[in-house]
Amino acid sequence: MRRLAMSVLALGLVVASALTAPVAQVWGADALAYFEEGIASWQQGRYDAAAVSFSEAIRLRPDFAEAHNSLGWVYGKTGRYDAAIAAYKEALRLKPDFVEAHKNLGAAYGKTGQYDAAIASYQEALRLKPDDARAHYGLGVTYGDTGRYDAAIASYKEVLLLDPNHYKAQNNLGWTYGKAGKWDFAIASYKKALRLKPDDAQVRNNLGWTYGVKGMWDSAISSYREALRLRPDFAEARNNLADAYVEKGQWDSAIETYQEALRLNPDDAWTHNSLGVAYGIKGMWDDAIASYQNAIRLRIDDAQVYQNLGDAYFQKGRWDAAVVSYKEALRLKPDDAAAHYSLGLTYGRGSRWDLAISALEEAVYIDPANALARYDLGVAYGKTGQYDAAISAFREVIYLKPGDAKAHYELGRAYGAKGLLDQAIASYEKAVRLKPGDEKALNSLGNAYMKKREYAQAEPLFRRALAIREKTLGPNHPDVGKALNSLALLYKKQGLYVDAEPLYRRALAIREKTLGPDHPVVAQSLNNLAFVHYKQRQYAQAEPLYRRVLEFREKSIGPDHPRVVFMLNRLAKIYTFQGQYSEAEVMYQRALAIREKTRGPGHPDVASGLINLAALYKKMGKEDEAKRLLGRARGIKANK
Repeated sequence: MRRLAMSVLALGLVVASALTAPVAQVWGADALAYFEEGIASWQQGRYDAAAVSFSEAIRLRPDFAEAHNSLGWVYGKTGRYDAAIAAYKEALRLKPDFVEAHKNLGAAYGKTGQYDAAIASYQEALRLKPDDARAHYGLGVTYGDTGRYDAAIASYKEVLLLDPNHYKAQNNLGWTYGKAGKWDFAIASYKKALRLKPDDAQVRNNLGWTYGVKGMWDSAISSYREALRLRPDFAEARNNLADAYVEKGQWDSAIETYQEALRLNPDDAWTHNSLGVAYGIKGMWDDAIASYQNAIRLRIDDAQVYQNLGDAYFQKGRWDAAVVSYKEALRLKPDDAAAHYSLGLTYGRGSRWDLAISALEEAVYIDPANALARYDLGVAYGKTGQYDAAISAFREVIYLKPGDAKAHYELGRAYGAKGLLDQAIASYEKAVRLKPGDEKALNSLGNAYMKKREYAQAEPLFRRALAIREKTLGPNHPDVGKALNSLALLYKKQGLYVDAEPLYRRALAIREKTLGPDHPVVAQSLNNLAFVHYKQRQYAQAEPLYRRVLEFREKSIGPDHPRVVFMLNRLAKIYTFQGQYSEAEVMYQRALAIREKTRGPGHPDVASGLINLAALYKKMGKEDEAKRLLGRARGIKANK
C-alpha cells in the first residue's frame, strides 16, 4: 500500500461584500471597483486578471489591506508563494489584527516549508480570534506536516468542537491517528467523515488503506471498490486495490487492477514495478521484465526496482543480464546485502565461483547474521576446493540456525571432501535427526559408512533413501535409479554380486526409459551391470552389455581413447574365457594398435598389450607368434 491523503488547507479571501459602506467611502469608488473586479475574476478562475485588478486597487490606494491580502491569495493560488508571503505581510503591516491575513500567511509559510513561521501565524490568528475553526485546522495541518501528531490531533479536535460537520478535519484526524499508529481511532474518524460526506472517494481510499494496515484486507478491498465507484478515474485507489489483492494472493485480480491503473496513469513508475512483482509471482517472467524496464524507463532511481529486474532475469536463466541489474542496484545502494547476495548467487549459476565468493563475502560483511548468505558462501567455497573455509562457513550457519538440516548436510559434505569421515558421519547424522526424510542426507551418510567399510551401517541407510525416493518420486524417477545404484554398489563392494545384479538391472531400465539409450549415465549403468555378470562368470550376459558400452565410448570420446582400450581388453578376456579366440584376437589387436598409435611403439602400455595378445596366442597354439610378441615386450621393458 502506498497512497492515502490528508485534506489540505484552502486560503481565505475577503470578498467585497465583507467591506462596510463607510470603508468603501474612505477608499474611494475607483479602488473598490478594481477590488470587486478582482473578486469577480477570481470567482471565474481568471487568476492573472484578478492579480491585475487587485494590483490596480493597491496602486490607487496603497493602504488597502484587503487588496494586499487578496493579491497574496491569487499569488498563492498560482504557486507564487514568496510573492504571496510579501503581500500578506504588507496587509498585516497595514492592519495587524487582520485575522484572515494571518491565516493566509500561515498557509503560505506551510507551502514553502517554513513550518515554525506558519505555526506562529496561526497562533496569532487564534490569539485574535480563539474560536476560528480555520485557524485551528491550519495549525493541525502544519503540526501533521512536521510530525507533531499529538498537537495536530488536539487542533483537529478543536476544529470539530467548533464545527462538528467539518468532514475535512475529521478526515485529517483519521490520517493523523494513523501516523501516530492509533489505527482503530483512525478508522473511527474516517467513518465519521463518511457519515458527513458519504461520496468522498479520498476518505474511502484512506479508510481502505487503514484497514490494510490492520490486515483487514476484505474490508480494505470493499473500501477501495467504493472509492472507485464514486470516482472511476481514481488511479491512486486503483493502485491500493491492486496492492490489497496482492496481500490476499489474488494475483490475477491484482494484475488486472494494476493494468487499469496504468491505463489511467501510464507514467506511474511504481505501478509498473508493482505489476512486475505480480507477474513474477505468477511466473510470467517476460512480462515482469517488461514491467520493470518500463519502471526504469520512467526514471525510477531506486535500487529495489533494479533488484527486482535482476531477480526476473535470474529466473529466466539470463545470468549476464541479471548481473548488470544487480550491479546497478548496488551502484544506487552499495551497502545492500540482499543485492550482493543475489549477485553472488548469479555468479554461482554461471560457475564464476571466484566472483560469487567475493559478492557473498560482501553480503556477509554487511549482514553478519545472514545465515542464507553464509550457507551459499560455504557452497561456493566447496565448489572451489576451499574446504576449510566451507567448513567454517557452514559451522557459522549452524551457530546462527542450529536446526538447519541443510547446513549440517553441507558441513558433512565438506568434511567428506577432506577425508574426515568421522566428522562427516556426525554431521550427516545430525541432518538426518533434524530431517528424517532427507534422502540425500541418508544416502550421503550411507556413502560415508561405505567408505569406512562399515557396510552393515550403510545398508539400512541406502534402503531408507531408496524407499523415500520411490514413495515421493515414483518408481521410475531418475533419482530412484541413483538410489538403486548406490545400494548395488554397496553389495558389489562386498562381493555380493547376486544381490547387486537386480538393482543394477532396474537402475538401467529406469535410466534408459527416462534419459534415452545414448545418455552417458545409461552407459555407466550398462558397465555396472556388465561388471557383476563378469564377476559371476556370466560371460554371455556380460558380452552384449560391454559391446554397447564400447560403442558408446567410441562415439563419445573417440576410437583411440584409453577407456576404449580398456573396454577392448575386457571384451577380449570375455571371448577368451568362452573359447572364442578369434573374436578375442580382434579385440587385443585393436587395443594394441591404439596404444602404439597414441603412446608410441616403445611405451610400457604397448608392452602390456603385447603380453595380452601373446597369452592368447599361446592358448591358440601359436607359440612362435607368442614368443615374438613376448620378445618385443621384454625389449620395451629393458629399454625403460
